[in-house]
Amino acid sequence: MKTKVIPHLFNRRYELEDIHKYFDYLRVNNPHMTYKKISNIFFDIKKYFSSKTYKYFYVYCFDIVRQWINTNELYTEDYIVKLEFILKKLNLLNSLNSLEIEYINHFKSIIFAKKRNLKELIVDFPLLNLNDYRWKEKAYFHFERSTISIVNCTSCEIIINKCNIYLTNYRIVCSSNIDYLSFYIKDIESYKLGLSGFEIFYNNKKYIIEVNDKYELFVSYERIINFIS
Repeated sequence: MKTKVIPHLFNRRYELEDIHKYFDYLRVNNPHMTYKKISNIFFDIKKYFSSKTYKYFYVYCFDIVRQWINTNELYTEDYIVKLEFILKKLNLLNSLNSLEIEYINHFKSIIFAKKRNLKELIVDFPLLNLNDYRWKEKAYFHFERSTISIVNCTSCEIIINKCNIYLTNYRIVCSSNIDYLSFYIKDIESYKLGLSGFEIFYNNKKYIIEVNDKYELFVSYERIINFIS
């Protein structure tokens, strides 16, 4: 699963007053750094710039990072380890803006959701009363401040706002102080990531579940699917 990098993420060209001078710098100096070169134990970043050219070299380093991201971006631990390694080798870790830090933390949260051990949560809603105690309902994931909408032919209507979402081994449960709704996983016809949230098709109706991080919800749901199958 890949995502599209926001235009200004890991990009410093917009800070330059004259972009043509930057292209002149590239043509004359031709730093041509690659991941293989950067990862070499003898790599010395100081060899690639002088005090006069540092401004352009700084922009070039972010260009290298962005190109590498566009080629290699995946929700894997290896990807984020290599990304932080490149940023460290290029002395960029302390130059990241808040969106870039959020980007890295977002990937770390997804990776954590993919690999952490499933742990049973204590919940404040009634669990299913099943005859076989070996297969009792258990909740494993929790998402706060969520919204549930139902999509009609011409509109999208919020049906539960500011609710808690729980993923159990049987259901998606949506619970607030005044509302309660659940979707049985076995009856969910299909699911996908949409522009605004996690979309499910249930009993011939389309619902959108909006949480703080739709990717984390998607990965967590797939973990439940794999666990129960």
